[in-house]
This record gives sequence, C-alpha cells and structure tokens, in this order.
Amino acid sequence: MVSQGNMSFMKMALSCGPKLVHLSSIAKCTCRNCASVGCTHSSRRSFPNVQSSLVSISYASNFRTPPIIPCGITSAKASSSANRSGLRLSSHGVRRHMSSWLRSSGVLFIKGTNGGDGTGYPSGNSRRSRTGKKLGETSILRQDGHNFEEVPAAVIRSNSSDKPTKGPPRSYVDLEPTEEAAYIEGFSNYHTPQEVLKMLDTIPSQEVTPFVSFSILKKLFELESNFGFRNEGRSWLNATDSSSTETFARLAIVTQLIDTITTTENNSLLLDTVDLLRMGSQSDNVTSSQPVYETENQLEYKNKLLQEVLIRVTEGKLELQEVCKAVIILGKLENDNGFFFNGDFIDKFWVGILDRSDDINSENVVNVLRTVKYFKKSSRLVLNLVERKLMSLWWKMSTESVAEICSILISDDGPVKQAASIASEKTTHGMTSWQVTNRLLMTLSKCTNLNIHKVSEKDLSQIVKTFYLLNFCDSAIEQALSKYMKAKCLKITDPQLVSNIMDFVRKFRLRFPSILEAASQFVVKSNASFLSPPQFASILRPFGELDFQPTDGPKLWEIVENYLSEKFIQFPPKDVISLLLSFVYLMKYPVNFVDKTFSPYFLDRLHTSEPNFTHLQQHRSNLKLLDTAMTVECKNKYGGPLLPKDFTSRTIFIDGRILRMSNVLKEAFLSICTKSSIDCNVILPSLPLNPVFSADIILTTPRLESETDRHNFLRNHINSYLLYASPPPSLKHTDLTVILVNIPEHFSSDAKYLIGIQSLRKRLLKSLGFNVVSMRYQELNVAKGDFNMLTEYIERKLADVPNIL
Repeated sequence: MVSQGNMSFMKMALSCGPKLVHLSSIAKCTCRNCASVGCTHSSRRSFPNVQSSLVSISYASNFRTPPIIPCGITSAKASSSANRSGLRLSSHGVRRHMSSWLRSSGVLFIKGTNGGDGTGYPSGNSRRSRTGKKLGETSILRQDGHNFEEVPAAVIRSNSSDKPTKGPPRSYVDLEPTEEAAYIEGFSNYHTPQEVLKMLDTIPSQEVTPFVSFSILKKLFELESNFGFRNEGRSWLNATDSSSTETFARLAIVTQLIDTITTTENNSLLLDTVDLLRMGSQSDNVTSSQPVYETENQLEYKNKLLQEVLIRVTEGKLELQEVCKAVIILGKLENDNGFFFNGDFIDKFWVGILDRSDDINSENVVNVLRTVKYFKKSSRLVLNLVERKLMSLWWKMSTESVAEICSILISDDGPVKQAASIASEKTTHGMTSWQVTNRLLMTLSKCTNLNIHKVSEKDLSQIVKTFYLLNFCDSAIEQALSKYMKAKCLKITDPQLVSNIMDFVRKFRLRFPSILEAASQFVVKSNASFLSPPQFASILRPFGELDFQPTDGPKLWEIVENYLSEKFIQFPPKDVISLLLSFVYLMKYPVNFVDKTFSPYFLDRLHTSEPNFTHLQQHRSNLKLLDTAMTVECKNKYGGPLLPKDFTSRTIFIDGRILRMSNVLKEAFLSICTKSSIDCNVILPSLPLNPVFSADIILTTPRLESETDRHNFLRNHINSYLLYASPPPSLKHTDLTVILVNIPEHFSSDAKYLIGIQSLRKRLLKSLGFNVVSMRYQELNVAKGDFNMLTEYIERKLADVPNIL
C-alpha cells in the first residue's frame, strides 16, 4: 500500500487505481467460527423446521428473550441510532434483537434474503461498503389497516454483532472554510481538465476534503459537458457516437474523489454528488441514443454512492426531506438518464419515509407525495401514509399546497397517467397500486372550501381541473365554487378559471344559479374579447346543457352571435356542433349559421379533424339531431332537413335500468289501459337513430293487434308532422302517448330540473303530436314492489291524458 503522507492527490489516486470487485452469487459468512475461505453459508438459509420461505415472527408480550434469527435471515434496519439499530446480525447462535420500530410498523413476515446490493450490479453480487457492512435484500409482509403489502427492504449485514464497525481512517484533515474557499476558487479559474490535473498534482491528498472533492468533481463535469471540448478527442474522455470511454487517469481521480465524499457526514453533500453524476451523465449522453452508465468502470464508482445512500437511509441517518430528495434524484436517474437499477432498489427507501413519518407536516407533505411516482411495489404504502397525514393536517394546508398536490396527481408522469401502464399490478383489495382514493380527494376538497376566500385564481383553476379529470365532486367543492363565483364574478381576470369551472358544472350537472349567472356576467363584462374559442365554448355550453336562461340573456346572446360570426372558422367543428345544439336546447335557434354549418367545407373539416371513428359517429349524430330539431321547431325559417337519411345499420345505447323498468311497467299498463296497444323500447321511424327519438313505452289508442299495423300507423303519424308546417285536422292524432322513464342522470344534481337534451326530447315529441308523460325512476323503483301502489302512481300520472283510461 502506498503511503499517503505528503503524497499529492493525483499520485495517490493513480497509485491506488480503481478496483473492480466481482463476488460469487453466494454471500460469504464473516463470522469467527467460519473459515474466511470456502465458507458456503447461503444467504437463502431459513429457520430450522420451517418449510416456507416466509418466516413468522411472534410479538407476544411475554417474550423475555429476544427471538433468535439464524445466519442468513435478516431484516431491515430502520433506526437512526445504535439504540434503535433494528435487527443486529450475528452468526451461529448469537442473538439479534428486534427493534421497537419493527414492533410498531405492522411487520408480519420477513422473507429470506439474497446477497444482492440491489443497485446496478446483478442481484447475486454482494457488496461490502467502506464500513465493513454488507448489503442484502429481503421482502417484508406488512399490514396497513385492512391491507397487506409485501414490500422490499434493504438488509445491513455487519461483521460483528456486539461492536459497531468503523470505517477506515479519514484520508483528509478538516480545513477552515476560508481555506476550502481558496481551493475552490482556484479550480474555478481553469478551463480544461488538464489544468485541473496539474492543480491536483500540487495539492497534498489530506487537504482534499469532501467539499473540495465535490467542487472538483463539479468542475470536471462542467468542462466535459463543453461540446467543443468533447469533439476535440482529448485523451481525458474519449467520446464516440454511442458511448463514452474513460481513460485510466479520469477513472482513478473520479473514484478517489467519490471515496472521499462518501466519508462525509454531510448527507446533503452526498445527495448533491449523486445529482451531479446524474447531470454529468446527461451531458455525456447528449449525442447518444444509448443508455448511460454501461461500463463496469462507471458502475464501480457510481455504485459506491448509491450504496452509501441506501445504507444511510436504512440506518435512519437521513432526515425526511433528505430521503425525499434521494428518491427523487434516483427516480430521475432511472427515468431520464436510462440508468438500470437492479430489482427494487428505489422501493427500499420506503423505510426512511415511514421511519420519519412523525416529521411529516403541512410544509413537507407535498415533497413526500412527489416521491410516490418513483416507487413501484411501495407506492401504495407511501400514498396511504400521505393520505392519513393529510386527513389530520388538512385544516393547516394552504391552497398553494393543495394546488401543488393536484398538479402532481394529474402530471404526465404522475399516478393518474401511469395507472393504465401498471394496471396489472393489483393490491389485495383490488385497486391498482397507483389509484387515487376518494379519501384523498375529499380531504383536498375540504381544505379548498375552508380557504376559498384566499385562494388565487391560478390555484383554484388547477384544483378544479384536477377534480374534473379525476371525476370527483362532493358538497364541499360545490359550496366552495358557489361562494367564490358569487363573491368574485366581476373581479376574475383569468378566463381559464371560468372555463374550468363551467366544464366542471357541466360534467356534474351543477345547475347553480350563482355560478351560471356569474359566468354570464363575466362574458357580458368582458364582451368575450379575452376569450379563446375553446374557452368560449366551455363557458357557453353549460347554459344549454343544464337548461338555464341567464337574467341578462339578451345581451349575452347578442355577444355570442357577434363572436361566432367573427371567429367561426377558428372553432373546431365538434365545438361548433356542441355549441349550436346547446343553443337549441334553450330554444335559441342558430338560423344565421346554417349555411356555414351544413356546407361541404365544414363537413370535410369535421371528418378530417376527428381521427377516432366512434367520436366521429357521435358528432355526426349530434349534427343530425340539430338538423331534425330545427326542422321540427323552426319550420317557417329553416328549410330542412338538409342532411340525407342515414340507412346504415347501427345501434343506440339505452340504459339497462330503463329497459328493466319498462318491462315492469308493461304489466301494470296491461291491467290499466285495456283499450290501448302497448309497445316497449320503440325506435321512432322516419327520424335519425338517436336516443332522443326513442320511446320507453308507447300507448296506441284505439288498440291495434298487429305489430305491423302499429308500426305503419306510427310512421304515418310522424311523417305527417314532418311534411306539413301545420298538419290538417284529418292528419292530427291525439291517440299516441309516449311514456318516458327518467333516471337520475336526466336531471340536474339537485334532481329538480331536466337537463337540456331531455327538455328538447319532450318538446320534440310534443311537436310531433305525441302525448308525453314523464315518470321518475326513483319513484317507480319504490312503487314497483307493491302492484297496487304502482297502478295508483300510473293512474295519477295519466290523469291528464284524454281517452287512455
């Protein structure tokens, strides 16, 4: 071994050189009773007389003697001091003591370990750290309430069970901050790696502290990231099209610098070094499409850092913020840099988060949530912890934190977007490991409602968008939006906020006058001058789809007509169809836009702008509904129908509740309406194939026995009203009655008003000469168990219909 007395850092690094370690797949036992060579104690050894690979550990209160775990069976160290040192490993009869942390964390079973370190090396390789400890891995079956999770954990295997092992003596002496600053300033003035090497050759090795080593390493990576330098082909770093090859000098120096950094007690400096390597690998791989860290030389010194971080997390030496920072850095290293971690390396960091769970507060809970997307098997465990903490901290949370949580949930790499890709990974209770529960969303909703008076427009827009995408709505967010729009409708400056709120109320059928009136006033006040076409469509559609007439309607509809006339070409065709149809729901007929909507150019745009055939069929169906509705209700001003009949064979969706209730009602009608013919689930002929033009039950009076006769009678009846603006008395019929079963989705959220399309449905059927009777599904569902109650309900509904009873 070369003496390190006054040797320069450069010479010491080159004399030591990098050492690659290749170990066998069987972890060697380091106990005193075993030979140092040839010992074959396998890391897969199990308890005597136990056949399963899962080892049960009893927690009986009358345990006087801690349980003995033989060599090869290990557990996670999750403590932060020697007194909380988890399971202390010993060999051949030396006992290990169960930590209080494991007793209280719900651990049920511990699985036998293998010898892998779980980083970049194959799982069969055991790695000895600088402190003489070995890293292994195990699986823990943990109970979390009613849920059971099997999660990976790291294992620290010490050389001695009684005395803590110490690392090698430090290779540096502590310097004054001014001295370290002087070294760093000196290195910052150099512009090539060769100059840095010359400087290192003059510095005594013991004066290169961890902080100085970090600064040197950072400077080297900055110089290597220079595009012009990399293309000069210097001997320091040989770059090719597919990878980069390190010279012996670079590898030796970088390895020595990292060895020095790993001896520091400054955890932040250690994590910054890992992040520095991540940034350095990005610069090395700028022109390469291949993954980085492909050579064993690179893996050697980078694995030292990863191993040191894992050891400190397992021993509980990192604070909560530092554990979160470590997970995020390693997650980016894997996702952005293409570094391949063996097995479940990042998943083992859940130990550090749960060990510091008492430190989670309203300020750092967001950082804990950010780590969830980087976990795989442990994601549900950490997410449950965040949910529980939010339930106790929600009244302390700021709206900025709530908005940040919402942005994490719906981000491109967040749990919502990634749920589909890992849907096959199921937990015991049937949910995907990334699924966001209503418990979390309800907590965010309560917090928003509590602080609605001081929420910013940007934060509220993010919160509403998240709830919209996650299909969540409860009374708390309804109250919050109602209060906000009522108080600040004329003070809102962000049109996207109003657009998101109106999309939200339309999706959940919130027919709140305070919100809708405020949105109308916002449009009138701004004269729609600051609205983009998508925002304009989002704000205007809910008025028609919720069948709500604003009080300042004349001004609003004048602004709408002017805006559409000016920017019609800027609207996507699907938005134009939805907007015009919503106006028809309110009996505001867009006669001035008929020529533009039914032109060949518009129809061509519609077909080319929608690649999804199912969505295209829906848009075409809505366009036919618009054409037919204006033909029936605007006969004097609309020269329709303008679209040809669709003779393709298609089907329409009818809710199963309506189908079943129609069959129940048919039996009751047979006993009540003896003079009428009864047909269930009838598609009205001569009309577009659309659920609007379907009848749940049709009563034909007088009674017609033949189904063909009833069909012809119905078709002639409809054609007479389509062909004549005012049908003659001879063609008017008052003996066709349509029964409509309205399920809860046909009403607003308060179940008081029909939504726009159902109101249009009733108007069109009445305009076609039908008697229309609406029955609520909830009332029928209550009465169907008692036949007498059901017949009384039907007779009460049919009391105003002539010639039917």
